Amino acid sequence: MAHLSKASHNVEVTPDAASFAELSDDPDRDALIVVDGDRLVGFIVFEPDDGGLGWVDNIVIAPAYRQRGLGRWLMEAALIHIGVHASEVTLQCEAKNAPALALYRSLNFHPTGGSTIYVREHHHV
Repeated sequence: MAHLSKASHNVEVTPDAASFAELSDDPDRDALIVVDGDRLVGFIVFEPDDGGLGWVDNIVIAPAYRQRGLGRWLMEAALIHIGVHASEVTLQCEAKNAPALALYRSLNFHPTGGSTIYVREHHHV
């Protein structure tokens, strides 16, 4: 099961080494990155939890690299990793970020209550 919370702000975010280091500098978090040469063009930071819940903390793709499937690739890879540990996954998304919301819905995230929480069930193989 996966949760998606819609945030109420819409801020353009680009991946940079400092924000990635800050987000991933936690022993409970795992991360995957996408690079083009020596340039960081995307990352996902997530928390698999042995208690049955996982959390996608942040996923960022540089604007010039969006709409190429990198977000889907990062999400699918993170969900595989999280699924080893968790039966539910939670994330937040900006309410106006239609492409991201469409991606999450295509990955079976759905609302669980009100306008803020979405859920995705994970089925172990």
